[in-house]
Amino acid sequence: MHWGHVLAAADGTAAGLHAVRVARELASASGLRLSVVTVLSPGTDQVPPALEEFRPVVAHGIPGIEIVRVADELQADLLVLGRTLYPDADSVRLGPTADQVARRSRSACLFVPEVQDRFGQHLVALDGSERGFAVFESAREFVRLSGGTMQVVTVEPAESSSAEALPQARSVRVANALERLVREGGARRGIALQVLRGEPVRMVHNALKDPTSDLLVVGARRGGPAGPPLSTGVGRMLLYTAHCAVLTVPI
Repeated sequence: MHWGHVLAAADGTAAGLHAVRVARELASASGLRLSVVTVLSPGTDQVPPALEEFRPVVAHGIPGIEIVRVADELQADLLVLGRTLYPDADSVRLGPTADQVARRSRSACLFVPEVQDRFGQHLVALDGSERGFAVFESAREFVRLSGGTMQVVTVEPAESSSAEALPQARSVRVANALERLVREGGARRGIALQVLRGEPVRMVHNALKDPTSDLLVVGARRGGPAGPPLSTGVGRMLLYTAHCAVLTVPI
């Protein structure tokens, strides 16, 4: 897997402009094509002045729908959007545009806070499913673009909490798949796998170290209702609640 096209979505706000800057840095570091899209209200054609130099693709309508449509038309490999962090650490909040894009996009999506412009630890959360290994492949490609380190985690049920507990079949499957993927990719060094035990969202949160430089990589199932996924969707819940940049990979 090698990405060739990065699309940044921006609306002229500080968060949107930061997303464009991050996308430009990622693209220029690896020679990727960069495009910018902005979505205007129907009947409006005035592009935000700060975006004019990027000659953005202009769409009209609902941003969360139009951004994904343009990404599909341009066959973008990575979609970059700004994300807003809310002051209440216990809140479950995500803007409607980010929520719609995460549920609709066929491309990997980077949601980056305005306070973050570097990516140190890439924490990749795998659930052990076969299609979930696409998350690892996208994470490895993002590391190629951004640098930094990669740590893979999987979470087992809390009842396996004793220090002597043997890894469950899912963790063994993850470890074997990582070894195979690394070997097929020609890498000389393996990828460290950390097996956590407990409630998945809380355990993954605990594994994050620095909200200003960490990147959380998760799988996101397409579709589903808008709003907080209170009963299903660990990946989307992590997107809602993580206070660092999040890369969602459609699975």
